[in-house]
Amino acid sequence: MSPETREMLRHQDREFEDHRIEKVGAEGTEKSPNGFTLSAGIGCLFVRNEKGLPLPQVGEMVRYYGKGFGFPVRGVAVDDRVYYYESAQEYDTNLQIEREKKKSEDRRKWIEGLPGVRARIAEMHPLFQQRVNAFMDYDDNWGPKFGAYEMMVCEQAEYIAATLETSEEIERVQKLGYNDQRLLLPDMEEGHSGNSASMSFRLAWLFLKHPELVPREHGALCALVGCKEYGCHVHRSKEAQAQA
Repeated sequence: MSPETREMLRHQDREFEDHRIEKVGAEGTEKSPNGFTLSAGIGCLFVRNEKGLPLPQVGEMVRYYGKGFGFPVRGVAVDDRVYYYESAQEYDTNLQIEREKKKSEDRRKWIEGLPGVRARIAEMHPLFQQRVNAFMDYDDNWGPKFGAYEMMVCEQAEYIAATLETSEEIERVQKLGYNDQRLLLPDMEEGHSGNSASMSFRLAWLFLKHPELVPREHGALCALVGCKEYGCHVHRSKEAQAQA
């Protein structure tokens, strides 16, 4: 897109908010050494400045292009200084391109790492092997999207079950605070989210209380992406019934 066309689209753009600048910080990054932080209306925003334009001043009006609070800012301008700008269509197109690039990169990394994944699966209890292999056999795209997360949760579940030994103890420890849990489970991953920790405890509890349900329990990310997207046992069963 030519600079003239982009400027024309910017003037026609009606998705914007104007705010008075409250604070400016010269805090460039390696990718954008001339970038700066800007506080105005919607909070603090890092502004790319590849053009090396003069920094805005406190009290000036800044125009943010986008749908507003909670949505991406696809353009920033102060008077005639346009630090960056993408039309809504251009932004959506570039975002889709980046998503496809990431999908391809994730798939490449997953395929390259499959020997290691297979080795980790082989070390799991047969019930967890059955669980993970069912996901992998159902959809070739499952691994690049969800494989690392599910593998971590399953391995953590086995560790919790082996360490705490009873379903009652798992119930008790799950209710404890983080620091108390760490005392009893020193080798727990430190990067757990609330969801991954909850699913790890859930699978550990099932493994000791109702082991036959381990392969059939919802996928580790079903609560966030849905059973159909994740390809969990519940969705696979419904799909099989519909095809019968």
